[in-house]
Amino acid sequence: MHSPVLSPQGDVLMTVSKDNFTLWSASDWTQKRTLPRSPAYAIPLALSPEADSFVITSAGIFRLLRLSTGETLPSAPNPELPKFNGAAGGFAAFGTNNAVFGHSDDRLWAWNTSTAQTCVSDLMYSESSSLSPDGTILAGAKDNSILAQTRSGEGVWIWDTTKLAAKCLSAKK
Repeated sequence: MHSPVLSPQGDVLMTVSKDNFTLWSASDWTQKRTLPRSPAYAIPLALSPEADSFVITSAGIFRLLRLSTGETLPSAPNPELPKFNGAAGGFAAFGTNNAVFGHSDDRLWAWNTSTAQTCVSDLMYSESSSLSPDGTILAGAKDNSILAQTRSGEGVWIWDTTKLAAKCLSAKK
């Protein structure tokens, strides 16, 4: 088992093995159920029991799956999100109102899973991010890379997810 992902409420843990995604109860560490690992090399990044869904990456592409069945949901990001590269870091987390926030290919992004609409930041030369427990703040590490065209010093970028969602995740497609 590897690639553990904990639900936002901390009550469900998902792990992955060669053939399956396994869900565990975090209260007593009993196995709840398994789902087939499809595609074969998919890695889970975020899960939301409340939304009956989880986010995977496979071949660098993000997809939304139904947590109860493992089936792929029709909400493919549009436009596609930057490719995931495990060596460079990345993450995904469920926010509120059907939003998933994440980081890949040196960019922060937001994805409205109801409309499939996405919004992506400029190149940031960053390798990590995190969503606050209440889903209101998205923080991304800022890297003063030698590749960066402007050197702004190291630190953290902060986004108010409510404003980000209002700006780029409107209900229109």
